[in-house]
Amino acid sequence: MRRVRNFIEKQGFFVLLAVCVLVIAGSGIWAYTLRDAEENMPADAASDYTQRLADAERMRISRPMAGNTIRGYAEAIWLDTLACFGAHQAIDIAATKGTDVLAARDGTVTAAYRDGQWGGVVEIEHANGMKTIYKGLSWPVSVKLQEKISALQKIGKVGALPVEASDGAHLHFELLADGSPVDPARHIMD
Repeated sequence: MRRVRNFIEKQGFFVLLAVCVLVIAGSGIWAYTLRDAEENMPADAASDYTQRLADAERMRISRPMAGNTIRGYAEAIWLDTLACFGAHQAIDIAATKGTDVLAARDGTVTAAYRDGQWGGVVEIEHANGMKTIYKGLSWPVSVKLQEKISALQKIGKVGALPVEASDGAHLHFELLADGSPVDPARHIMD
């Protein structure tokens, strides 16, 4: 212990000086690396921000019907007919049976079918890799396969949703972006 103390008393200044020089040199190298990285960025500094705004705009959708959201996206839910928990990759909007359901955006109907667990189902492809899916519709639905539809056009009415029967009548509304589920509530225009 005494040796260490003697060393620090005699050589401490030089050790501290060496540490300071290393810190300053390291900071200089780090700053040079950052400057070099910035020089390799696109010329238009706002291009990234502009792209994010364009992506957000392409994802804007209308609310498919009035009503309160009774279940949000990514909640774990009990699926009655399957007797298990599952991930909820949609929002559920409360409604009475017979309430009109509207298309969230212009598009083309790519599927319209009746499912034993989901009731009437309509899938609509939109521009830019978007797809909306409406489950819990009464059968028959108001649109046909490959039909071109406009935003806010009636596509069906709220019916039964056996897999989520304990929640009462509601619309199960999904949004996909390039095939991946995303939270529809984050993209609905008010």
